[in-house]
Amino acid sequence: MRQVRTLGLLGTGVIGGGWAARALHFGIDVIAADVKPEMEAWIRGAVQNAEGALSRLTFAPLPPKGKLSFTTDLLAMARQADFIQENIPEQLELKIRGEGAKTMVDLRVGVP
Repeated sequence: MRQVRTLGLLGTGVIGGGWAARALHFGIDVIAADVKPEMEAWIRGAVQNAEGALSRLTFAPLPPKGKLSFTTDLLAMARQADFIQENIPEQLELKIRGEGAKTMVDLRVGVP
């Protein structure tokens, strides 16, 4: 199994924020991607808000925290990520026929 050094997040709402905070805490870099530029401030706030609780999870030594970056360019995120976690809203219609499905197809076609 290959090691994930950079996690790509497709969608940066509540679920994406949780994934980002946990990955960063355990030393994984995160590239958060969302079509809404204003979500950068939101995800940075969510990560900062989670730091206190995450720091109390273990007393074991941890690697240095990962770095968080944000983009609205979904393909750029996909090209840099070792693994992509999809976090778009749980609306089946959106995922099958809407922008979510188009985004997933674009990512699969655009990344070798």
